[in-house]
Amino acid sequence: MFRKWAEGMEANPVEHEIGVPADWNYIGEPGSGPAVFNNERHREIQMWQRYASPVWMDISQTRVLNVSVARDNGDEKHICPLQLDVIDRLLFLYTKPVDLIFSPFAGIGSEGYCAVKMGRKFIGAELKKSYFETACSNLRKAEDEARDLFSVAAKPEALQLQP
Repeated sequence: MFRKWAEGMEANPVEHEIGVPADWNYIGEPGSGPAVFNNERHREIQMWQRYASPVWMDISQTRVLNVSVARDNGDEKHICPLQLDVIDRLLFLYTKPVDLIFSPFAGIGSEGYCAVKMGRKFIGAELKKSYFETACSNLRKAEDEARDLFSVAAKPEALQLQP
């Protein structure tokens, strides 16, 4: 991870609130996160123990963006989809909402997709035109999803079921 520091700037580390917020959402395989908590402190400990583990066994292997859309017939068989859970967790642990995320090898925009959905800014670079176009599409989708999420959050009454 790289950060640009200006001369005279003090370090501005990523800090998380003490305790886990009530709307806490465990990032990982559905059902693999701690399901029952005795109290908030137990919940916080469980989350940080899983996140601090050197091996993340609870990442959904299939939660990826669709790379097949950007593939051309002449492409080599090199598919290495990056799981969105890994990106989400790293963004949560190491970035702030005001941070700018840069991906020099953006591919189909997985890092940007997650960054935009989490309220971060994103810049990506990609040489292959079909991947770039797919990344742009994925980023627009993330913006739409984030906009819908924030508009619902701003209007809690929108969550009420209608008969």
